[in-house]
Amino acid sequence: MALTIVDTAGYEYSNEDNLERRMWEQTKKAIDEADVCLFLYDARAGLQPYDEHFANILRQAGKPVILLANKCESKTQEDSIYEAYKLGLGQPVPFSAEHGLGLNELYDALKEFDKKKTAVQSETAEDEAAGAEDEDKEDKRPIQLAIVGRPNVGKSTLVNEILYKTLAAALNGARSRPGQCEEVEGMEWVDKVIGIDQSPIGRTPRSNPATYTGVFGDIRGMRKKLFTAFLLLGVVSVAGLAFTPLMDFTSSTAVAGKVAMLVLVLYILSTIGFDASCIYYDAFLTDVTTEDRMDSVSTLGYGLGYIGGSTIPLLIFLIMNAVGVPMLTSLAIIFAITAVWWLVFSLPLLKNCEQTTGKPYEKGDIGASIKNVFTTMKEIGADKPMLVYILSYFFYIDGVHTIISMSTSYGTNLGLDSAGMLLALLLVQVLGLPFCLLYMKLAARFGARTMVGVGICVYMFICIFAYFMNSLWQFWMLAVLCATSQGGIQALSRSMFGKLIPDKSRSGEFFGFFDIFGKFSSIMGPALVGFVSAFTANKMLADQGLTAATATAEQVDAINAAAGPFGILSVILIIIVGAVLYFGVLPKVMTNDERKI
Repeated sequence: MALTIVDTAGYEYSNEDNLERRMWEQTKKAIDEADVCLFLYDARAGLQPYDEHFANILRQAGKPVILLANKCESKTQEDSIYEAYKLGLGQPVPFSAEHGLGLNELYDALKEFDKKKTAVQSETAEDEAAGAEDEDKEDKRPIQLAIVGRPNVGKSTLVNEILYKTLAAALNGARSRPGQCEEVEGMEWVDKVIGIDQSPIGRTPRSNPATYTGVFGDIRGMRKKLFTAFLLLGVVSVAGLAFTPLMDFTSSTAVAGKVAMLVLVLYILSTIGFDASCIYYDAFLTDVTTEDRMDSVSTLGYGLGYIGGSTIPLLIFLIMNAVGVPMLTSLAIIFAITAVWWLVFSLPLLKNCEQTTGKPYEKGDIGASIKNVFTTMKEIGADKPMLVYILSYFFYIDGVHTIISMSTSYGTNLGLDSAGMLLALLLVQVLGLPFCLLYMKLAARFGARTMVGVGICVYMFICIFAYFMNSLWQFWMLAVLCATSQGGIQALSRSMFGKLIPDKSRSGEFFGFFDIFGKFSSIMGPALVGFVSAFTANKMLADQGLTAATATAEQVDAINAAAGPFGILSVILIIIVGAVLYFGVLPKVMTNDERKI
């Protein structure tokens, strides 16, 4: 069956001479010239007003229509499929452009149309000989197939990830990678493709990056390369840190300053390598699993990370200290072990994970991406569920990160034993895996959205508990409380965001925003804690008729210890803002299917 595939820009009608108007004119032309239209709508989001308006246009055009209920990866979209009957376009075909589901059903629908077309051609022939000649000519003309629908319903994913990839391989004789093209369900019915037309209008500006890093990973084949580059940056930097404790930095102040600067530079580079590689690591989530398994894969990844990523190196460090290995030697060894550990346990991803989404590179993509960052931000802002969720995440995850990063300094201000606090932190890492698995099981039963809400409530209680903490055993209790939800809330937040991404081929771009919101939020919490603690301490000094200059060192330490609980309690204000958005606003802007996430 020969096809001409026309991927349209979508429907955004405008009376002005602008991009939206040109998008609509291109779409209308494709409909007018098409033999049959594939009309996609987002079954996960449900029918939208633009879908119904588009359906009216297709009915008025009088073109045969195949209705595809896209993003049907699970049974939660069944209600949306039944709802689509009211469009008056016939029976919807459950479909998933991203995962290649429903291709056989699409073939059956196209084959039925092809039979009708052949029958009409035969009936209009003037005689048997002429009819045979005409039929032979018509057989050489491909079916003009227009893929239509509002923006972000998966039209380009259908072309890029399934039709384009496989048809281009068939046309050019190219070999596709095992496990991708050859094994896609139903693609054996493709005979040849005559042409593929993806309008540049439809690709601009909607394929532009939201961040300067994540978008490059959305170019096909680049995600693993960029992950590897930042991975090596981090590994080499940490390996470099292994040499710094052995340097003779005590010989002079100048040498000590140079060593300190080297440590700072290597630390910054290792942090950049880690944070940037995590953007692409997170983006692989949509490549390696389906929506039904996204919660379990994400939480299991976090849980195993707690055991392997920090628990074992920390345990080795504590053992070396306990048996009398000098501190500087212990630091050098543990930095070296961490670098090797990081590299070795990244090898399975490098060997087995492949990017299955993204668009082929086109000249000018990178320059156009950088120029249109704010346009893509506007697109995210127009997606209300994603906007509200990412704002709520910005606040509540700030509280989580603040508790994690400031727990030991808070304990030190209270005069708690440092060795005891280190062991408590080790307990958090050990308990991270089983509690992540618990969150995974509960999310399968109650949904990720519910369990993230549970984690938010747990951390609000942690802030209150920390306010009253004044002994080491209470710090241990605080550690256990953190362990119950620390990994679960982060893992399910990631998988929940992955489910909300409208176009999985741009997951790197969206996760770039997600990670930026998570990292930037870490600034606000510590700043608030510091401000409230300092304000409270100054107030206490003033109440005693003292200032920082007139008070003794013992008085300052006592007042700082007394002011510390107020600082840590202030974190609850940030989490409350996130909770209001999460519990109060987010459900109102979500569709019925999104509420079931």
